[in-house]
Amino acid sequence: MQNFGLVLAGGGGNGAFEMGVWKALKEIGKYNITAVSGSSVGALNAAFFAAGRYDEAYYLWQNITDKDIKIPLKESEKSAHSNIRGGIWSSAGVEKIIRTSGILDGFNIPCAVCCTLAPEKKSDMAKSLVTYTDEVRYFILNNEPSARIVKILLASTAIVHGFPEQKIDGRFYRDGDNVGRGDCMPVKPLYDMGLRDFIVVHLDNHKKLRISNEKELNIIHIYPPHELDNPLTILDFSHESNSKRLEIGYMTALRTFF
Repeated sequence: MQNFGLVLAGGGGNGAFEMGVWKALKEIGKYNITAVSGSSVGALNAAFFAAGRYDEAYYLWQNITDKDIKIPLKESEKSAHSNIRGGIWSSAGVEKIIRTSGILDGFNIPCAVCCTLAPEKKSDMAKSLVTYTDEVRYFILNNEPSARIVKILLASTAIVHGFPEQKIDGRFYRDGDNVGRGDCMPVKPLYDMGLRDFIVVHLDNHKKLRISNEKELNIIHIYPPHELDNPLTILDFSHESNSKRLEIGYMTALRTFF
């Protein structure tokens, strides 16, 4: 059976689409996924996938609500987070998901997560705006201690101005996609592991892969319908929307694979 790397894009609530793709992959059963990577919500889904926590991930996307994710910072928390830049919501909701889902018990396959380095100086910020790219770092979660895995996943899912940045190894990190300036579909860390065949699950129709030799690779692209391109859907975690996007992801994957 041919080995594939699974790459999961960032896109907030549209991550339910990726759950639908996972459902289709599980039913089809002919693609041997030997490593997975992700940015932002794709990082969280990648961790579920690598840990083999299908049932927990499916339950999450069927039952999560806005109030579970968008928890406002309390006044006491604002002062406590004064050294963690950005964020109108607490990371407590996402952290609870990470800690109670079972993914910290271990991973069955390599799991790579992309985070974006937050600029330390105004010149760094100006440079990223001019080039429309930010410096990224890829973390391999396997064999990392639980506390560090939590920090990495919180960093990758820290939507700019939405959730607090996280300090790792003395530097601040945030959303792996970072409004298109990071690496939304992180193929590179899996490529560096030796993989050349990929299934890339996009959560929009306009962002490109951040890898120079894409034409040399065998990539199955799974694109969502254009109705998910609305940026307002990124912060929509309602049950109705999640159920709809999960079903769309499932049907889209089936059409792509067959």
